[in-house]
Amino acid sequence: MYAVPIGLPSLTKPRPTLVLIRSCHDLWLADFVAGYWMARSANQGLAMIVFNLEEAAQDFADLLKTVPDTPGVMLDRESIGATGVLASSLA
Repeated sequence: MYAVPIGLPSLTKPRPTLVLIRSCHDLWLADFVAGYWMARSANQGLAMIVFNLEEAAQDFADLLKTVPDTPGVMLDRESIGATGVLASSLA
C-alpha cells in the first residue's frame, strides 16, 4: 500500500477536506483503500489518503500539487508525496 500525506496548515472549514477525500475516492475508486483526516489543533490538520498501487498514489499526489487552495483549506504542498506504507494494524 502507498499513502499520500497532506498537511493542512490552515483549516478553518472541515467540509472542503471531506470533499477532497470524497473526490479521491471517486477518481481512484479501483485503487483507493482509505482516507483519514485528523485535527492537529483548532485550525490545523493532516489528511492521509491510502491507495493499493504506487502509481495511483503518485498520480493523486501530483494532481494535488497543482489544484488551487479552496476557501477554508490551504494545502501544504511541500508535505504532499507518495510514500510506502511499512505496516498497518486493525482492531
